[in-house]
Amino acid sequence: MPTLLRLRGTAGRALSVALVLAVAGLFFGMGPLLVRNDPLQQADAVHVLAGSRMDRPLEGAMLLKEGYAGILVLTREKPDAAERLLASRYGIAYMSSADRARDILQRIVPAESIIVPPGLHDNTAQEATTITRLAREHGWKRVIVVTSVYHTRRAGYALRRALGDVDVEILVRATRYDDARPWSWWLHRADMKYVASEAPKFLAYLLGLAD
Repeated sequence: MPTLLRLRGTAGRALSVALVLAVAGLFFGMGPLLVRNDPLQQADAVHVLAGSRMDRPLEGAMLLKEGYAGILVLTREKPDAAERLLASRYGIAYMSSADRARDILQRIVPAESIIVPPGLHDNTAQEATTITRLAREHGWKRVIVVTSVYHTRRAGYALRRALGDVDVEILVRATRYDDARPWSWWLHRADMKYVASEAPKFLAYLLGLAD
């Protein structure tokens, strides 16, 4: 009996150690898990997801300059409450981040290469609708999608799911101007906030609970 108890105790300790190691591995690996950069290939267009001021748009412009595509798509985000108030009460039109980025990037790439399509976007499903419409209008077969580092895996998963049987290949790339540090995310406050926000969203996508 003592031998059996010792064996059970040893097995219990081993299981506990294994659980601790698994939880630690999941915790420390959460940052890299959220990141997926597809290899760059020649594409018909670069589509920049709304949600940043210049780090994503500048990456899109650089990809054009490097010859990966000839069209840059910038999408407008939905205005916040203050922007809506300025427009409705005071008649002041607030320039979106996409429009500001277009005005700046015209100094880097030809103005005619930049498209700012109509519509407002605040989720990946809406971006997928815009990509679908533009791809069908222009006959695009491959589109590079630019987003933030920690958003790459979820964006790729969501876009490919939303596009379904649409005949267009999606390559997702993180902007090189994002200072995220996935391999040491727990040491940096900005990374901790982004991972804490992005991880449950990614899980919701995997469970089919989000668009």
